[in-house]
Amino acid sequence: MKNLSGKIALVIFVILTAGVIYLSLSIESKNEIEITMIDINGNVHLPKNSYFEYANLQDKHNYDLLSLSVIRDRLQKHPYIKQVTVGYAGNGKVIVNLVEKEFKAILLANGDRFLMSSKIEALPVLENSQNINYPVIQINSNNKIKPFQLAGNISEIKTSFKMLTAAKLLNPSLYDNLSEIDFRNSRNAIIYFSSVDYPVILGRENEIKKLVVFERLWESISTVQANRLLEYVDLRFTDKVYLGIAGENLQVEETRS
Repeated sequence: MKNLSGKIALVIFVILTAGVIYLSLSIESKNEIEITMIDINGNVHLPKNSYFEYANLQDKHNYDLLSLSVIRDRLQKHPYIKQVTVGYAGNGKVIVNLVEKEFKAILLANGDRFLMSSKIEALPVLENSQNINYPVIQINSNNKIKPFQLAGNISEIKTSFKMLTAAKLLNPSLYDNLSEIDFRNSRNAIIYFSSVDYPVILGRENEIKKLVVFERLWESISTVQANRLLEYVDLRFTDKVYLGIAGENLQVEETRS
């Protein structure tokens, strides 16, 4: 008898639970709020209309089929998006606040181009992308890099990210001017800066240490006059820095570790 009572109680519980779920879904599907307008904020790397198009939100005639959770879920799937919050502001207006992923560099590898996030995730450069003025990392990879791949296991990319971090910590001016890190040559890593014409040759070992050495020279040789004279800066040799000046090879400093 007790066993039968328990079964009846279980059936009633299941029915009640199903009823609650059904009612919640019905409310959600019918949408207690009437949506007539959606406003997106926080977009930096894509225009608003690109996000609207991706999430299929451009047609206002279909807004009666939407809910806040549907809007959030559609935008959350975008590869540039880290976080989405959606709120109802009243009078049919929905406000969407986007937090995009933090980008650090543009990767060029074997003819492919990617936006590299702070997590070293290779993301496709989408049509209409904007404000992507990031340092360029160039490499030759034996394995083809795929979209959405975490590429931190590739040594040249890992080292490049360390160099960017070091430059930012050492000298904001150095970091802001660092335009390219080129690892395509198997013997030499070369860095370029937007405000000067000469390359900085690092070789293929102790790149971070050599960048620290170069930072000590940065303010003095980033002048207009130095830019006219210099053809290159060479840090390939242990404890020495060479400046290439119009056919000459000038040793300017001995570094001590």
